[in-house]
Amino acid sequence: MENPPQISLSELLHRLSELGGSDLHVTTGTPPLVRVHGEIRPLDGYRPLTASETKQLAYSVLTDAQKHRFEENLELDFSFGVKGLSRFRANIFNQRGAVGAVFRAIPYEIRSFDELGLPPVVKDLCNKPRGLVLVTGPTGSGKSTTLAAVIDKINKERHEHILTIEDPIEFLHNHKSCTMQQAQVRAQLSLTLEGILCQSLLPKADGRGRALAMEILIPNSAIRNLIREDKVHQIYSMMQTGQDIHGMQTFNQSLATLFHKRQITRETAMQRTSNVNELRDLIDRGAGINNGNGAQPRPGAPPAYNQTGRVLSRK
Repeated sequence: MENPPQISLSELLHRLSELGGSDLHVTTGTPPLVRVHGEIRPLDGYRPLTASETKQLAYSVLTDAQKHRFEENLELDFSFGVKGLSRFRANIFNQRGAVGAVFRAIPYEIRSFDELGLPPVVKDLCNKPRGLVLVTGPTGSGKSTTLAAVIDKINKERHEHILTIEDPIEFLHNHKSCTMQQAQVRAQLSLTLEGILCQSLLPKADGRGRALAMEILIPNSAIRNLIREDKVHQIYSMMQTGQDIHGMQTFNQSLATLFHKRQITRETAMQRTSNVNELRDLIDRGAGINNGNGAQPRPGAPPAYNQTGRVLSRK
């Protein structure tokens, strides 16, 4: 009986690129899996992989030192490039006694703010001389892509020294000789915080790619005061009313905007919200539209659209 042809990692990564996928999953007992527009599916034409095949695929891009580190810790994070294709971030792990791996594509070309659909207020954050900006969201929500665009803009327009730190925190420190007073931390945060972006990628209504939903907090004097006084629960209402002046928006306002622009379906919006009643009210009132210059519809009838989904008028 002939041995089945050997599968190469290069072949699989090229297939991933051809499909416009973001991740390649290699695990024992299933065919190679790809994530395309947020959905994981098997690659056509491939049989389930054996334990020896998954190990061979994972080890094919490791140096001897990396192999040694993986065999000691049973997990390894690293990055590598495939010439003419892309860079990849990889996680090699042990799963039920077999080697598994996930490879995430990191395009060489950094996409612009407009291509990513980032709100205009994010550009303003790039001009801040100092302060803390947080970009948050679940795995696969595009945080690295957003940060790359931000850093690229700073790199192009400013003369600074850019230092990036991309290593996960490994240790949590309890109080020992030093003490963290919470009031002091809140005071420091209220002074240094310049913005928080929390994003998620949602499947588009036409099935062609994903749309960016983003919650944005831009600390004004009132929000800084709420942080200092430990009244964080009041910040949400400040965000709801700070859309037109400060460029802030809640996640529900972002979902409503995407729905009104016909970028996502109502069902998708309802699946992703943590407050269904509030979102339903925003959609029914035609609220949530934010075109970046503060203009919003008055509560009432839903807006009118042309064929591209752009708002034409509101009656």
